[in-house]
Amino acid sequence: MTFQRLGIILLLVVTGYAGWYLLQNYYQSADVQVAPDGEKALFSAEGIKSAVFSPDGKISYDVTSSFLEYFAKIDETHFTKPVVMIYGDNGEPEWRIVSNAAILRGKQVLEMTGKVRIFNLLPQSTVDSISTESATLELKSHDFWSDDETTLVGKMALIRGQRMKGNYGNHTVELFDQVKGRYEVPEE
Repeated sequence: MTFQRLGIILLLVVTGYAGWYLLQNYYQSADVQVAPDGEKALFSAEGIKSAVFSPDGKISYDVTSSFLEYFAKIDETHFTKPVVMIYGDNGEPEWRIVSNAAILRGKQVLEMTGKVRIFNLLPQSTVDSISTESATLELKSHDFWSDDETTLVGKMALIRGQRMKGNYGNHTVELFDQVKGRYEVPEE
């Protein structure tokens, strides 16, 4: 009978200890917060389209991309195969800009690389397209520039320069350094 009581007491002690152990290690443990890894993207997405509107509700520009990654620690968004559409005050698209990749730094500077093509969508424009290897767009001021060789194709001209700057808001483009052009006179 004493062994039976001793066995029951031993069983109660073991059961009590197991319960206390489980309570301490599994049920009352605080949740551990893991800080995001600054080297990895905070989020990524496929097939995205994002639009930005002016304060009066008109669309300013939109960006479509096959893949996007956002890095919070450095405040950069990386795009794969981006297409940027710039809209005029009337809400109609005026410029289409494409490249292989782009990095949005902060909220205002978009650095596009790899076969950058800028297409003017206005039918009355003398500039049809601009080609370069990289270009930077300042989205708030509407300025864009490139320090790479740039080719401008117009209705009656083909012009090359080593650098470029322009403003897509007022539709101006300037080429610099070793500018060469070929012009055609329209037949009457």
